[in-house]
Amino acid sequence: MAGLHEEVQQVWAHNFDREIKLIESLLPRFRYVAVDTEFPGTVHEPALPSYMLSAERRFSLLKANVDELELIQLGLMMFDMGCRLPDLCGATRYVREFNFREFDVRRPRHAPESIAMLRNKGVDFDLTHEDGIDAAVFGPRLRKWLRAGVITFSGGYDLAYMVKMMFGAGYKLLATAVEFERVAKVLLQRKLFDVKEMARYCPSDLRGRLESIVGKLKVARAVREVH
Repeated sequence: MAGLHEEVQQVWAHNFDREIKLIESLLPRFRYVAVDTEFPGTVHEPALPSYMLSAERRFSLLKANVDELELIQLGLMMFDMGCRLPDLCGATRYVREFNFREFDVRRPRHAPESIAMLRNKGVDFDLTHEDGIDAAVFGPRLRKWLRAGVITFSGGYDLAYMVKMMFGAGYKLLATAVEFERVAKVLLQRKLFDVKEMARYCPSDLRGRLESIVGKLKVARAVREVH
């Protein structure tokens, strides 16, 4: 594996067909995908700290935000059971970042601090709105890719936005957490792994943010900075 390096492959409407053909050619061997999403923050906030809310209240806030807002980006990394990424017989292994057109930063409903953070990380909101992928085209492909095994970190919002995208335009999340979980299990064939939840059951203290966990495990960041 010496000499290999990782890069982020940006996926837009113009190169989407090429990238999905490549991904689907790799799926038989690289059956696990790690995902992360970027969205316009949250516009519905609780009156109390999160730890004081019931599970149903937390879900109702998640539902309100996801129903109203649109996904901006979805990052996807493929790997096999040995945690190897596809290198396509070259020196570069790609992590893909899908950009979507539905979010319009000129709309009033978004969290300004989240938009500012993404701008600082290089997201061009005019470009995503003009040249991004149509979520209605992406959703059916995503549904196929996620049937093997999906890895997230504190992935409630990630999962909710992916479910929304898989069902298509106009879809609203189901009313309760129990109903949502039932649908998600069917879509993912019960193969969802949330690293934050898994870390709680590890012998050593691995609780905390993702940066904290990878630091304790001495895992080096392979591709640029966070986000």
